[in-house]
Amino acid sequence: MLNTGTSATTASVWVNRIGLVGLCLFLVFCWLGTALANLGLGLMLIALLVSLPANWSRIKVEPLLLLFLLFCLYLLLRTLWALWEFPEIASLHIHDSLKWLHLWAFMLVGWWQYQSQQQIYPALAMLLIGFVASVLYLTDWESCRGFLDGVRCGFGFQIIMGGLLVGSALLGLLIFAPKLIGAYRLSIVWFLRLGIWFTLLLASVQVVISTQTRSVWMGLSILLPMLLLARYWQALRGMLKGENRPGLILALVALISSVGILSSNEGVLDDRLLNVKDNVAAMIATQFDRVEAGDYSVAGRLFMTKAGIDKWLERPIFGWGTGVNAVEFFPDLNEKVGEMTHLHNTYVEMLVRMGLVGAAFYVFAVLYLIRGIFNAYRRGLMEKDVFVFLVGIFGLLMIWCITDYQLQSTDWRFYWLVMFGISLSFAIGQRRAM
Repeated sequence: MLNTGTSATTASVWVNRIGLVGLCLFLVFCWLGTALANLGLGLMLIALLVSLPANWSRIKVEPLLLLFLLFCLYLLLRTLWALWEFPEIASLHIHDSLKWLHLWAFMLVGWWQYQSQQQIYPALAMLLIGFVASVLYLTDWESCRGFLDGVRCGFGFQIIMGGLLVGSALLGLLIFAPKLIGAYRLSIVWFLRLGIWFTLLLASVQVVISTQTRSVWMGLSILLPMLLLARYWQALRGMLKGENRPGLILALVALISSVGILSSNEGVLDDRLLNVKDNVAAMIATQFDRVEAGDYSVAGRLFMTKAGIDKWLERPIFGWGTGVNAVEFFPDLNEKVGEMTHLHNTYVEMLVRMGLVGAAFYVFAVLYLIRGIFNAYRRGLMEKDVFVFLVGIFGLLMIWCITDYQLQSTDWRFYWLVMFGISLSFAIGQRRAM
């Protein structure tokens, strides 16, 4: 006679393993190989569906599930409306609707990251390994050969996307430095770990500069001082009292080396910053009439944002439709924007395409995740370095979204899935601990 209880337990274990294998595949290959990353997402989805009867009592109480189902209903109705109203771009409506839906796959990543007993450090290590491998493998080194002399390069990614990814990696290298390097000891392994970390740190600083992505520069300039102070305040006080001298020496060497790289790129920094300083000053002073129209990087984005808001206000509640690219769809904008192909503002694009109702779903999801990580940290379910890193990621992404829009980029959607998924795993964990 078969032992059905044992058989069911064995099947559950294998389903769980399939889901976790899918998670690992996705984390390693999300920027290295789209096919394998999608295979990972597929395995996670299959494992979730197979295990749904056993886990339904836990899944059905998650607030994001209801939000997701309501969003699916809204997206379906809004897409059908857009197909009826603008049938000439029917393929765009369907294509872009699927991309907006794809963003919610972060729930898959979050669930299986939670099922992994929130092994956050191995997950982040897999991300880092996969990302470094993707840069080394995907970069066209011939075209990027002059990056030390001011040639702008995305290092295997679209340039502005490369800036966001490397900026995030730089945040991680700085915040997780003690974990990556380990406790000081005179051993070959320790010096090897130190050498790898130091090389990655300096390479990241140089690559962030070489992408010449000013939104990332601005985000890091605002966030890094606060994040590093929050992360290392106690350690800094100890160093100033004469404790942990190796740590103090290492911090000073890293700081001096980074400043040296910044100094060696003074020409690039001046070229990218000084030529827009007058326009930026005028915008900060809200004197928009002083913004020079010839500067597409600032004036062009300002014009696109204002024009996008005007179009959104014509249909503020439901927007124009998911496939409506305002730059290409409206002739009055198309004639004025030069080479720009979108509004260069994720928030305005979302409002124009889906209106207040559609944007509200994402706002609620983001607020839920932010609340979740704060509660997880407050209840002792999250290490301080992870908390500081995730806060930094949210901040950097929010700043970056002011000046660009990359829904069409698989790399950007996978970035969203990874970071929001990791955050969700902690949000789930802190709710279960209540």
